[in-house]
Amino acid sequence: MRPPKQNAGTAAAAITAVGTPSTGNPPEIDRFQEQPCSICGKRGKSFWFRLRPESAQSLAKKEKATEKFRDKIRSHALDKYMRNDEKGGPTKPWNVVDDEHYDVCIRLWFGLAAPDADKDVDNMTKALLDAIKDEKEEKYGLISDDAFVQHVQVEKHRLHVPPGGLLPESNFLIGVVIAVLPKVQPVTYQLADPENFPML
Repeated sequence: MRPPKQNAGTAAAAITAVGTPSTGNPPEIDRFQEQPCSICGKRGKSFWFRLRPESAQSLAKKEKATEKFRDKIRSHALDKYMRNDEKGGPTKPWNVVDDEHYDVCIRLWFGLAAPDADKDVDNMTKALLDAIKDEKEEKYGLISDDAFVQHVQVEKHRLHVPPGGLLPESNFLIGVVIAVLPKVQPVTYQLADPENFPML
């Protein structure tokens, strides 16, 4: 599933001069959007943001930084990506169907240029998941709660900005793929040989 040209295609083309003939996107972006999750096999809805990825730790050190980061994503999401079942009706997270919450598969694509290319993926992932979830039932999140995330796949790519490319503060691209999973029954695991799994 490809994002609108003004989100992924145009932004990514400005970052790298190499793109596939069919879409103009770099091949890494087309592969990320088109391939299914290697864990559940699901394909999902893709979302793209031009925003500097932040870590949960760095946001926590600055006053109201977490709220500002979240609001930037939400203001974009409300305009571009929020699900709306009826024209003029309320927006809904993608994993809420008939007021029932479903688990989700999340895949993240972080594209960073120097000097931010060495940021840790675990800290960026936590900050982004916190930013795309609902806050106090406001119905503004792409997902209702990160407690419904069943699994996460994360990719980090180092971007090369050609001469005359984007401004340094704009050399970022974040991709999110959300797939809603069917309801599953809890499974009870019985270990055949518990001694192989030492208790710590």
